[in-house]
Amino acid sequence: MTVRMPVYFIWIVVAFCMCGKKTVQPDSVNIPVITGSHTLFADTQRINGAFGGCYVALPPGYAESNSKYPLLIFLHGLGQRGDGKEELKFLLFDGIGKVIKDNRMPATFTVLGHEFSFIVVSPQYNHQPDVDEVMEMIDLISEKYRIRSNRIYLSGLSLGARIATLVAAEHPRKFAAMVPIAGVATNDGMEMRCKNIAEANLPVWELHNEDDPMANVEDARRFINYLSGYSPAVPPRFTIFDKYGHDAWSTALDTAYREDGKNIYEWMLQYYR
Repeated sequence: MTVRMPVYFIWIVVAFCMCGKKTVQPDSVNIPVITGSHTLFADTQRINGAFGGCYVALPPGYAESNSKYPLLIFLHGLGQRGDGKEELKFLLFDGIGKVIKDNRMPATFTVLGHEFSFIVVSPQYNHQPDVDEVMEMIDLISEKYRIRSNRIYLSGLSLGARIATLVAAEHPRKFAAMVPIAGVATNDGMEMRCKNIAEANLPVWELHNEDDPMANVEDARRFINYLSGYSPAVPPRFTIFDKYGHDAWSTALDTAYREDGKNIYEWMLQYYR
């Protein structure tokens, strides 16, 4: 199945019932943190051997509607590993968790004249998950919440970005777009992984600092060059921030940062499967 390019006709959102699926609220949650846009809460139920609990951000009106929503899976970096329970709070200190906690994630994004609201899930792993563990996590999340299966987006920072590129290489048609930040997988087989991603026409936007002491920008450049060499329908984007340090995500995840008039969220929402 190939990625469809942005459409310009009006589509109708069809509401489905959740027959046979789990309830909206997870079995085990902490007291919800209510933001101005999304409802952010912790689900401390263990997902699998690698992933403990997760933070979930549901858009306003989720509980009152039967609508399905785009899903954004965000994988954290090495420094945010934890037990998925008491240490789950680490996910609010950085990355997408901090953006949502600080009420900087809009309730909706308008793309090509249509409004979209993300369900955002940030799972916490205690050791680097393999591809199967990540896919199992995504499948469980997709069963638990009302997800638009043709609009699943994958992003992550640092080690999370590296994991994202490994997952996308094995399951490129699962995702509508991918945004790795400050990291790509550099182990053997990068060119073949890029071939799989490109031939599946998975849109990719990589963002990286020019002088990153933790993840060499040349690895990211090589990743993008491999992708480009296979001429995907959507040419990969590559943004290099002219700055020192590993933290490219604070800028990349900021909705105020735009290229060609779009932030990363609006860019992702152009695409669906």
